[in-house]
Amino acid sequence: MVIEGSQFPSKSNFSIRNAELADANNILEWRNDIHTRLMSRTSNLVKWEKHISWFCNSLKNPEKYIYILEINKMPIGMCRFELIQKKKNEYEISVNLSSEFRGKNLGEVLLRLSIEKFNKDICGQKTISAEIKNKNRGNLDLFTKYGFNHVGLNNKFKRYIYEIN
Repeated sequence: MVIEGSQFPSKSNFSIRNAELADANNILEWRNDIHTRLMSRTSNLVKWEKHISWFCNSLKNPEKYIYILEINKMPIGMCRFELIQKKKNEYEISVNLSSEFRGKNLGEVLLRLSIEKFNKDICGQKTISAEIKNKNRGNLDLFTKYGFNHVGLNNKFKRYIYEIN
């Protein structure tokens, strides 16, 4: 299903929910998309066996939160928060949209709804961090626009943080 600009449903038709086992195929398809692979830390294809093991473990892991963005109940993207520094209550964020929904400003919807849900699921002060490839202009702009602060740089990635009190 391809939805063009003005054909997007009203904001009330967007929803965010916890990922479930039935989402495994979509998440693997989105992960193995060529653009996703080029913007990821590792660009290799992920095989089903490795993915389903990771996904099942992630769904049970109390330090990981995986959310699915839907339009009219159709999954179009995912967002993952993973605890990376317990003492600082720091979670790394990762976002991914289905290829047919990229470039339509839906990253903003995914990021906003995911952070809102995550903030309800995990109360209190926390830091959300993102490592984004320098060449991933879309996500660099998205995270900056949302209020993430650029705090570091290496030859491949920029690091951003977002504080929630």
